[in-house]
Amino acid sequence: MINYNLPYDAFVLMTIYSILGEEIRTLVSGSMIAGYHAIEWNGRDNSQQILPTGLYIYQLVVDGAVVNTRKMVLMK
Repeated sequence: MINYNLPYDAFVLMTIYSILGEEIRTLVSGSMIAGYHAIEWNGRDNSQQILPTGLYIYQLVVDGAVVNTRKMVLMK
């Protein structure tokens, strides 16, 4: 689960990347209301292929500005 809080209504883009910087999956892309949000990533890429265990990066962009970039480990 990836949790985030929006202080105001905004356009949100949340993307997962491989450790090499390749785009893996877009989890959120659209307008969202202010408040607490949680999104679950099922370990699949944009074409629904199951990804291997490893280190991945997610990035949260709000209204065009990067507000959070974090590492995470996908374990099976």
